[in-house]
Order: sequence, then C-alpha cells, then structure tokens
Amino acid sequence: MKPSHTDLIERYFDGGLASDELRVLETLLLENPAVREEFLVFGNMEGSLQEWGAARTTESRHALIAEIRKASARRHLRRRAVFCLAAAALLALGLWAGLRGPGVWKERPSIVTADISPDSVLGTSHAIATFRGGALVSMDGRAVGETLERGGYRLPTGTAALETVEGTQVSCMAPAGFSLPDSRQIALSEGIFLIRHPAMPGILRITAGGMSFSLEEGECVMRVSRSSCEVLLESGRMIEGTGGPLLGIGRATLFREGGLAEEVPDAGPLREVGARLRKDTFARSNSGGVLPSLLDDPALVICYDFEPDPADASRVVNRARRGSRQRDGIVIGATSAPDRRRSGQVMEFSHHTDRIRLRADIESTELTFAAWVLVTGLDRRYNSLFMSDDFLPGGVHWQMGNAGYLGLCSRVDSYYQDAKTPPIIGPVNYGEWHHLATTCNAVTGEVSHYLDGRIISSSRFNGIPTFHFVTAEIGNWRPANLEGIEAEIIRNFMGKMDDFCLFTRVLSSDEIASLAREK
Repeated sequence: MKPSHTDLIERYFDGGLASDELRVLETLLLENPAVREEFLVFGNMEGSLQEWGAARTTESRHALIAEIRKASARRHLRRRAVFCLAAAALLALGLWAGLRGPGVWKERPSIVTADISPDSVLGTSHAIATFRGGALVSMDGRAVGETLERGGYRLPTGTAALETVEGTQVSCMAPAGFSLPDSRQIALSEGIFLIRHPAMPGILRITAGGMSFSLEEGECVMRVSRSSCEVLLESGRMIEGTGGPLLGIGRATLFREGGLAEEVPDAGPLREVGARLRKDTFARSNSGGVLPSLLDDPALVICYDFEPDPADASRVVNRARRGSRQRDGIVIGATSAPDRRRSGQVMEFSHHTDRIRLRADIESTELTFAAWVLVTGLDRRYNSLFMSDDFLPGGVHWQMGNAGYLGLCSRVDSYYQDAKTPPIIGPVNYGEWHHLATTCNAVTGEVSHYLDGRIISSSRFNGIPTFHFVTAEIGNWRPANLEGIEAEIIRNFMGKMDDFCLFTRVLSSDEIASLAREK
C-alpha cells in the first residue's frame, strides 16, 4: 500500500486534490524533507509530461514514476557514499586538532565563510553584520568584517546590526559588547540591544547583567550593564531563566544581580531607543534589497532574498518580519547562485520545470508585486513571474509576454482582464538587471506598472471584488489539469530573480523608487 503522502502527491499532479487535502500536502511539504524530495521527483516527471504528450496516460505515467524512483535510489546511494567520506574526513580533522592541542584554534582567522554549519568540526556560530558609523572589533582588539564567527565582540562607536544563520536579528548601540557562544545563544555584557527572534529555530538563550533569559519568539529591547539588565518585551514570549515567569508585553522590568526585579514606571525611553535602532540598523544579510522600514511593514507578506537556508537548501525563507514562515517557498529545480552584479545570492531559472512553490493565503483588495529580474529569453507566450494556481476567480498572474511586455492578469467569473505595458524587455537588453513592480487596487481598478522605479503604464480593471488565492508559483505555473495540454500552458520563466516582494497594499511611487535604488 502506498504511503498517504505519495498518494497525495500523485493526485496533486493529476489535478485531483480537494482543498482540504491540498492544505495537508502543503503542511507535509513544509515540515518533512523526505516528502519534499519525493515531490521534487514527481515535479521533474511532471515537467517531462508537459513536453511528452504521448506519456499522459495513467499507465505511462506510473512507468515513468518507477524509472524516476530507480534513479532517485541511485542518487541516494551516491549521497550516502559522499556523506560517509565527509564524516571520515571531519573525524580525521577532529583527531588532528586534538593532537595539535587547543593552540590550533588560535591560528584560525577571525573572518570565515558563512556557509559552514555551526555544528561542524570547524565550529563557528555565524552572523552577518552591517554597520552605521562604527565597526566591530574582537575582544583581543582585531577589527572584524561582515562575517562573524564564535567569540566576543565590542562596538566602540556607532550602531551595528547582525543576523545569525538561524534568522535571529540583533541590533546594538555603542558602547556595546557581546559574544556568540553558539547559534542559539548570545551573551550581552554592556550596551543597548534590540533582539528579534523567529519561532522556527527554537528558544534563544540570552545572558545579560548576571541574569539569563529565554526568548521563544518575538522582539525585545535590552539595556545591559555589568550588574543589571532592563528588559522591554515588545512581542512574543520571554521568560527569566529557563522556567521563570513570563514577562509582560509592553512593560519594562529592571533585573539586578542576585535575582531582584522591579517594574520600570516609564518604558517610553527604552521603547524610543528600540524604535531608533529598528529604523536605522535592521537590514538583511545581503545589505540590500528591501529597506528596513518596508521590511517592518505589516502589508509585506512575502519577501524572498533567495539566500540559502543553512538548515534546508530546498527552502526559500520568507524574510518579511511580520510575515509567516508558513509562506516559505519550496525550490523545485531552480538554483541559488551568486551574481557579480548583485550582492548575495539570486535565484536562477533555466529549465522548463524550474519553479518555487509557496502557500500565499492572500485575500486583499490591494496588491503590489516587486522584484529584480534578469531575462535571458521570453520563449513562452506567457512567462511567469508569479502565478496563482489554477487561475480561479480572484487569482492573479504577474507575467511577461513574449513580445517583451510586463502584465498583470486577473480572473473575474468566467473572463479575464489583462493590464500590460508596451514592450520593455527584449533581445537588446537580455542579460541586464531591471527592477519590475506592479500595483493594483481592486476597489478603484487601477493597475500601474513600474520599470526601474519609474511608472511606465497605467490602466484599469473592472469588477474585481477582491484578490483571493491560496497556493502559487514563482517562475512557473501549475494549471488545474493537464488534459488537452497546449503549448501556452507551459509558462516557465527563463532568467534570474532577486528580492521578490508581495505587499497587500498599493505602494507609493516613492516607495517603489526606493526599492529600485536598493542594489
């Protein structure tokens, strides 16, 4: 008997899943790497089916499934062999380090690459730092750059922000000192800190002023000295120690060494300092893309910078600070790679099956799409930037046409409305990065398109009550069913993408211009 998730995946690609079954499958894909791997196998097979019209029958499909599973088993054996060799090499390295003694670690440079696991033998707890008017130095006085390893740091002047490999964001104001014992601990010795911790990695342990705290998720502001710590919990759950009482949201508490605690009558000054740090220094790890003020916008529901997730390379992390990790994307075929003209990683789509699947859960009367895009070809009649599944009423397709236009198409009942620009991208500017954005207001019907921060086209939709869609794809499209397939059903994007954003409000022209300036 087939596992239940295999049955769900097969019926998903057959177009036969009910809405409640689709929600179950989406949850399994987000939580279970094995299910994601099997989904990738079927996704690759499905792409082949879209080109091989002769293989659309159930019998031929299952024959292909069998062949792909055999290939997948062979890949697993190769991966295990590579894993065993890597483990043996790491063990040898650990034994060599033990024979050399503790002095071997003193010879390591203070700047290391950011893609090493924090639990590896090379053992560093990484963070990416950005600075405003200052620079971090290590406890022995050496200046350090953007990539931090395990150890202690001081900030003599200015402000700095850092983000750990697990997504914890810390902003501090000088004079400040802290250390990174590992990827889920931070020790604060002095200074003012704004800490934001996501729910997914687990509890963050914080030591400060002789006390310890556990931040399960949320945001807090801390003013730290050697023997005391003032804490303002802005959101989430935080306790003193590992089993103490919950701290109240919106209230400031002063903790003194020895366990004494008292409520601070006026939390305003600490709240103001936290707001200033939030505005000035919180930035993404690649120092570009979306302004910190927009990252805090509650209307920003999806923000993908396409930086690899150290814990799961098949996942694209949603960086929207008020957004949900349930909106993380699943990478199928597409690859994350550096580009010399962009800071950090970008996502490359080079095959007709490449895509990023996501659960958007959008219901809004306003939308703004924005992304940096490099086009290498417009081979299809419609080339997907972002497309909701099945294209049911309320769904939207943000796309480029093979004539080089940027368009937004929405379905109302049984007909479609399409707002598009004149041709803006073609062979003469293939291979160039451009910032694309589209805004739409369902109440007024107004649709505006932007190229590199400048409005280039405005038009109107009629009769759209609201935008509503659940699942979607970036760089491709999953239609309702594949019977009677036609060439225009295949809508894969060819090129690269960076800093994809989806807002549930209409951004102003100035805000879109600011996105286009952030490289």
